[in-house]
Amino acid sequence: MSREHRGTGWIVISGILLLLAGLGLINTGAWALHANSSVQATVRGQLLFSDNNLDVWGWIYLIAGAIVLLAAIGIFFRAQWAVWTGIAAASLSIAIEFLWLFTPYWPQALVVIGLDAFVIWALTAYGLNQYQYE
Repeated sequence: MSREHRGTGWIVISGILLLLAGLGLINTGAWALHANSSVQATVRGQLLFSDNNLDVWGWIYLIAGAIVLLAAIGIFFRAQWAVWTGIAAASLSIAIEFLWLFTPYWPQALVVIGLDAFVIWALTAYGLNQYQYE
């Protein structure tokens, strides 16, 4: 197997996982933008980043989801910017999931941490062009 095609399966799985994560973020953002009208009617006087201001969080999730989705597509073509974006997104996701470890949602947090660790491993082991200088 040539060095260019080494680890292609791991890259594809990482791209699929990031694609699903991006679609999930976009779905959450769309829900937050849609649900904001029902929350706005019950809450008055809110901060920009409060848990009741779903418009801001909806846009944050939509933008983050679009970035992760584009990175996932770029990973299939082994674009270096996409690999680095995927590593950064999975690292940030791990940091956020650690906050959920001491809640009733800890099993889900452990699964996400494991999948994120796998994505980081696969992208660093096979996604970076470590052979381009040989």
